[in-house]
Formats: sequence, C-alpha cells, structure tokens
Amino acid sequence: MVTRKRVLLVVLLGALTIWAAPRVHRIYTIHFPDRNHAAISKLRDTQTLCLGRYAVDLPIGSRLVRNEFGIDSIDMTELGNMSDTAYQTLVERRWDEVNALVANASFDPPKPYNQPSQRYDTPHGATMFTFAHRSRYAKWPDGTVGTEHFYRVEGYIRKGDQVFKFQANSEREAVDRAMVRFQLLTSGDSPTEAGFCSLHAFFPGPPSRGEGVSVAFELPDTGVQFRIDYPVEPPPDRSQILALMLPDLHTKKIRSATRPVNGMKGKEWIDSGTEHRGPNAFDSHIGAWWDFPGPLAQYPAYGIRVSLEHSVRTQVLPPQPGALPPAKVPSDVDEEKFLALWDGILATLRPIPGAQ
Repeated sequence: MVTRKRVLLVVLLGALTIWAAPRVHRIYTIHFPDRNHAAISKLRDTQTLCLGRYAVDLPIGSRLVRNEFGIDSIDMTELGNMSDTAYQTLVERRWDEVNALVANASFDPPKPYNQPSQRYDTPHGATMFTFAHRSRYAKWPDGTVGTEHFYRVEGYIRKGDQVFKFQANSEREAVDRAMVRFQLLTSGDSPTEAGFCSLHAFFPGPPSRGEGVSVAFELPDTGVQFRIDYPVEPPPDRSQILALMLPDLHTKKIRSATRPVNGMKGKEWIDSGTEHRGPNAFDSHIGAWWDFPGPLAQYPAYGIRVSLEHSVRTQVLPPQPGALPPAKVPSDVDEEKFLALWDGILATLRPIPGAQ
C-alpha cells in the first residue's frame, strides 16, 4: 500500500513538473531574456544618426517618415534636399499663402487680423514670415495693464542642399537666433561637443527645457518602424493595457525586464498580438519599447522612449495566435528577426557629449 502511494506521488510530481516547467521557463525568459541572435544582413550596413542628444545606428536605406524637433521652444522640421530653384519656389508659394490671410476664419463672421502679414529676408540668407497678428487687453500680476500682441512666425533657410523650417508663436527674434545658431551636420557625423542635433542640423550648447525629438523611420525591405521620442511621460503599464484589450485579441508577453544600454538603465517591454479584423483578415502586431527616465535634474535625459513596431495581415489565423506568423520568404519579418533588429539597433543607442 505504501509503495503504491509512493508511486502515485512520484507520478503526480512528474506530471506537475511537466506542466510547470514550460510555464516557469516562459516567465523566466520574459524577465531574463536571451538577447543573442544570429546576425542578419539588415544590421551589417548601418549609418549613424544624431537625434537630439543621442546617436543611434540604423540600416542604410531607412526611410524618414516623421521628423519633429524642438529647440529653445521653437519647432523645427527638415524639409529635405532641394535645389535653390525648388527652395525659392517653396518660399514664394508659402508667402503667397500667408500674405492672403487677412481674417481669422474661426470666428463667424471672420475677424480681421490687426495688421497684414510681414516678410523678412535676413542677412544670413533666411526668410521669415509673421502672420495672423492679433491683440488683446491684459492685466499683469504687478497690476500694470496693456495690450498683448500675438502672431505666428515661420522661418525658412537652406544650408548646403538641406532646407529647414522653423515655427513659433510671437517669437520672431528667437526664430532668427535659432537659424543663425545652427551648423550643418553631414550624414554620418557624430558631434564631439555638447549640443543638440536633428538629422542635418547641430546646435552647440548645454541642454535646455525647450528641446524635443519625435522621429520615425521605416527600415528598408521590412515594413518595421523605428521611433525615438523625448521628452515623454512615464511609460504606461503595458500589462494593464493588454488586460483591457478586446476579447477577440490574442496577446503574448515576450519581455518585461530592466535593460541597461550604454550606461542608461532603462525598462524594456515587448509584446505581440493578433486581432480578428473581419472576414479573412487577421492583423498580427509586435512592438518593443525601451524607456529611460533618467535623473530629473539631468534634463533632457529624463523621459526618452525608443520603440520598434511591425504589423502583418494574413487571411487566416496564425499558427500561434498572438504571435507573428512564420516567415515564408527570407524578407519576411518573424519574431526572431524582429528581436534581432531590436536588440541590434537598441545596443547602438548612446548619449552624445552633454546629453547627461
């Protein structure tokens, strides 16, 4: 009788071990992931990009799909490579548009602006427009009263073959200073002094609270999108987000771990999901996020977020709902190739001098 009980106990323990082992292993890999991957060609030929006060290496041929920068509280966008003729055409066309603005159409009837649009051609080769001029009565905290004037300002400048657009509210002098201050940055260059950079512009100087980056690239031949943003709010709780997903959405948590990257101790999260979008339509998505809060005193290191995302639509539910479908041809991106891209790119993220 005792022998039978022992046999039964051994069988039960064995069954429990078989049941628990893959689940324990799964939890372990989520929090202590293996980041060793076979090299793939997309990581071999890269170019260095300077974004804000950070540099990262992306595959050559990555296509810019979003570029928004902030410097000294002024918005800046790169408009790309243009000939002088194309640049002059752009400026004149935009001047015709803002010069035609004579009233605020958000009022009924439209409320005329206080003065006509103004154009300024600067000594350093830039052109600025001020428009949508308006005023209001104001009383300041010290008890004085007066009239506040508001307007919008846009500035355009071409350096080398690159065209840059600056925008602000009621800050014409600040826009002018920003356009004088920056230096042209050649692709692949990485600054050796403290400063802030966009793809082709470098602003020397220490960090300021008026800086910001929101840039996205589509990696070549993959459809995978890389993005970097700062400053951002603290990261959301992805576990709660997944718990609130629709019932027909299969989800899979892949990683949730602390991840140091070149001296920056950030938080990594990776998950995937499959959603039934309609007849013969299933969307599978995988996303990776890395957030580095940084010390609050060391702005703008606080609140940088790096992400990589990819989606695939199939006519049938993938073999493993919640995961990307298996690759059918070498160019397809499956989970392993996505993770290899993510780990390879994130490992190159580093602060340039003066970032921290």
